Amino acid sequence: CRVRATDADPRLLAQAARAPTIDYMRVSAEEATDLDAQVDLITGACSAHWFDLDRFYAQARRALKPEGVIALWTYDWPWTTSPAVTAILEKLKADILGAYWGPESVYYFGQYKNLPFPFAEIDAPEFHVEIAHTSDELLGFLGTWSAPTKYKTATGVDPLALVREELAAAWRNELSS
Repeated sequence: CRVRATDADPRLLAQAARAPTIDYMRVSAEEATDLDAQVDLITGACSAHWFDLDRFYAQARRALKPEGVIALWTYDWPWTTSPAVTAILEKLKADILGAYWGPESVYYFGQYKNLPFPFAEIDAPEFHVEIAHTSDELLGFLGTWSAPTKYKTATGVDPLALVREELAAAWRNELSS
């Protein structure tokens, strides 16, 4: 009946859709403290790799009802049916951004299957989300990731611009039809 949405970043909270049954709190997932055994479901979309997992799990144990569930999911590096587009994306991931991935990237590139998780696991179906209809949409999505931001901060160069034209050409040639 009620949803408590938390985020430590006020910019993300400001963008969240509003509804009368949702309470928004500017707090990290590790800091929500007033929900002793009241929570049925804790979710985290593309975020658990940033958590202090020990603190988060301690809070989850305290907040969850006895049959409560933690559902954590993330994205993986985008894949396509085009070998040419995939090769460009792999060049971006490994050759250009390789040194800018943080240690937490091991979890999202592992699709959270390697995330330490001290609870009983429930089998979940695989799902796929189409994230882009154009190469520009794909680059817009990738621009939200931490490594491109770190690269640009460190070098002053937008790493996505380094592959933009090549990606657009491959996209037109192989994925437009």
